[in-house]
Amino acid sequence: MANFSLLEQYPDQWIAVFNQEVLDASSDARKLLVHLRYKGGALTKILVKYLTREEEVFILPSEH
Repeated sequence: MANFSLLEQYPDQWIAVFNQEVLDASSDARKLLVHLRYKGGALTKILVKYLTREEEVFILPSEH
């Protein structure tokens, strides 16, 4: 999975990746997670990453 080409395709968006394939993308992390849950994805096996040229740190709340 080449981050540069993904960044060109999904600038400033959250992406969900499984087996090196982008399953979904959204500018809103919560909407992306809700959509993945709705589709029945096992969130523990899906990589969720924010793509941006800016250096940012995001802390997501735990489901517990």
